[in-house]
Amino acid sequence: MKTTNPFIAAFYFLTSLPVTRKEVPFEAVARGLWTFPFIGVCIGIFLSLVSIPGSLVLPPLLLPGVILLIWVWITGALHLDGFIDCCDGLLAPKTKEERLLILKDVAAGSFGVVGAILLLLIKFLALASISIHMLPIILVMSATAGRSAILYVMFRFPYAREKGLGKIFKSSITLRDIIISLAVLSGIAGICFFFYSRTFIGFILIGSALICCEVFGFWVLKRIPGFTGDVYGAACELVETVTLVTAAAALKVVI
Repeated sequence: MKTTNPFIAAFYFLTSLPVTRKEVPFEAVARGLWTFPFIGVCIGIFLSLVSIPGSLVLPPLLLPGVILLIWVWITGALHLDGFIDCCDGLLAPKTKEERLLILKDVAAGSFGVVGAILLLLIKFLALASISIHMLPIILVMSATAGRSAILYVMFRFPYAREKGLGKIFKSSITLRDIIISLAVLSGIAGICFFFYSRTFIGFILIGSALICCEVFGFWVLKRIPGFTGDVYGAACELVETVTLVTAAAALKVVI
């Protein structure tokens, strides 16, 4: 028996949590693209619930490491794997056709390994730089922005191949999905504004995420004909990282 509930299907696809024992067809996930930012909210809340008690018992430099470990676990390293493949494929001094072939290779190369290490290191340092009272809302915003970024680049940029899982998603994405994701992000930014000393940090993070998507998107199009499923995952990882770094920098200026 298959589950057709779009929220459960998306939760199953985007996380490693055992939310269902039923088979999940990709078509159900494609119909539930609008749920992606809500899955991001759930991931962010889960991480926040870890950070709050964790700050009471863990040393300052150990807490971000634990948060990052759980972050990778709860997502099943799905998007991190896409980022690794993109580092190997998009950074290789090859033709566009050869880069597409490299993106299909499941083995991690030197570009991918180094890229993953640097990405996780930057995430760790950014998390360590954010004050504990701001960390919960920043985690929610970052995780939500990452999944919203998938929808944005999916809608905004062409797909590179004639077939593939990403093609199913690309064919299903609508403007409604983008509007919902922006509404969710704006809601989180509004909560941040009213409950965190009238700070505009949430809206700043939305802006940084949009800029990251645009810059990354046009850079990708110079390397290959369009996006793939791996590149969607890389966009999520990059936006998560950019929002964390932006938050750390903005809060330093404000404070």
